[in-house]
Amino acid sequence: MHNRTCQILLFLPVIALAAILPMDAYAQEQDRHHFYSQHFAGGRFGVWVNAGDEYPISESQYNADKVSGSAVYGEFFYAHRLLPALAMEVSIGIYSRGEIKYYYETNTYEGNVNLYPVNLSAKIYPLAAMKRLSIHPYLQIGGGICHGKRDKIDYFNYIWYEDSETKLTYTLGGGVDFPVAEQVGLTANVRYTPIDFGDALAEYKDYSAWQVTVGVGYIFKNK
Repeated sequence: MHNRTCQILLFLPVIALAAILPMDAYAQEQDRHHFYSQHFAGGRFGVWVNAGDEYPISESQYNADKVSGSAVYGEFFYAHRLLPALAMEVSIGIYSRGEIKYYYETNTYEGNVNLYPVNLSAKIYPLAAMKRLSIHPYLQIGGGICHGKRDKIDYFNYIWYEDSETKLTYTLGGGVDFPVAEQVGLTANVRYTPIDFGDALAEYKDYSAWQVTVGVGYIFKNK
């Protein structure tokens, strides 16, 4: 009887291991298909809100109209998952500062300013261990460049002018990702990006801004 009891006790770990291994494999399989192990790409659209110059620089030789303090903003993004709590995101955006009118002596000029921010940033998910959450908040920090391009028409002499400026910058913010299907996710994002060109572009130097966006993306399924 004693020997049989010992045999049963020795066999119990084998039974437990046999039961645990499939559960662990299932858990690992579930982790592979969880949002925190997948890549995410899509588009975000919203508003650009001016946080820089509101009026043309005082030393300008032109009289220029005040431009709008906000504009439509859009960007494409790809977030590559490195760790459950960390993804690296590449984003390419575009927005317009709007139409600007200039006056110099008897001449009138009209033009547009478009800006193209390109950033590489880290997305940090502080609640990555809480995998049962359906909404995944994150903090975002990174850097990149912003290329600004201005075109201008001289209606008096019918001459087309074009110039540009490029600035190294950083971006700070955060947001939430919200998977709504196995391979579809919604996203919302708020970021601040300082953009202070060394030389004036369309009589403005500081194009710093807040970007407030929402979007939808494709969640890459792990094989």
